[in-house]
Amino acid sequence: MSKLYVVDSQKGTLAEVRLHYPASVKVAASGYTNPIAVAMVHGTVIVTERMGIHLLPRPGFQVVSLVWGNEKAEMEAFVARHEVHSNKKTVTSKGTKLDLEPCLTTLVTMTSYADEILFIADTGNKKLAEVTVKRADFKPECIVRTVMNLKERVNPTGLCVVEGQQKLLLADSGTSGGLVVLNLKTEVPSSVLDGRKEVEKVDTIIGDGTSGAEDGFIDVARVSYPTGIISERETIFFVDTDGKSVRLITMISTLIKYIRVMEDIYRAFHIHSDTLGHAKLPSLLKAEQRIEKAEK
Repeated sequence: MSKLYVVDSQKGTLAEVRLHYPASVKVAASGYTNPIAVAMVHGTVIVTERMGIHLLPRPGFQVVSLVWGNEKAEMEAFVARHEVHSNKKTVTSKGTKLDLEPCLTTLVTMTSYADEILFIADTGNKKLAEVTVKRADFKPECIVRTVMNLKERVNPTGLCVVEGQQKLLLADSGTSGGLVVLNLKTEVPSSVLDGRKEVEKVDTIIGDGTSGAEDGFIDVARVSYPTGIISERETIFFVDTDGKSVRLITMISTLIKYIRVMEDIYRAFHIHSDTLGHAKLPSLLKAEQRIEKAEK
């Protein structure tokens, strides 16, 4: 990925961040009221704010280049010599607002799926909604459908689709929160991790910083205040804000793949570390032995 789209809730703007050299930040749109999420559907940037959703098919940009070291003086001289002026006036408005009321009123988080479907948590109507965005001649057509009703005291803080499994994962930091999985085929929700009570048949690799459980292979897990959830194939990452940690849930087979990749990295590259010094480590076992020796 060479570009990222980022919403700034304090400034009320949408920015495009170019990751490759020369790195740059481009302000795509402004005028939002508490933007909370951004997604891409059919090549269209979709920004969700508390009170609605906006589309930006072809946003204009204000370019703010990132300049390092001695390049700054040369850049300033070039700007003065060629009379280059700021183009702040070219920043677009916040785009076309979708008419989703009264179906959706208070949006708190969003994720996209299959290039035309949005999943949105609405605390105003206490539901998790599926919004299908279809192309039309003059403006996109949207179909809103409720896929799950939210319980009382639910505080949705993150959504993600688990790739290849037809599952939607909801991070809930409410009173009895945790991680809730929704099977998109059957639309039957079930708790993966619970914030207060034990949940049966949880096959995960995760630890709980608040209850004292250790990381490892366990059948039951709890988590406190989960936010910022994403998925990568069969592995799920989320932030446990209260536990001040980033957690992962993965299948054992996936974890084994990670370990094998790490072994290949240790075989192929030299390790450069203040603790370990400089050494070529052929296996994870020798790496662990060297770390233990350095800590003594």
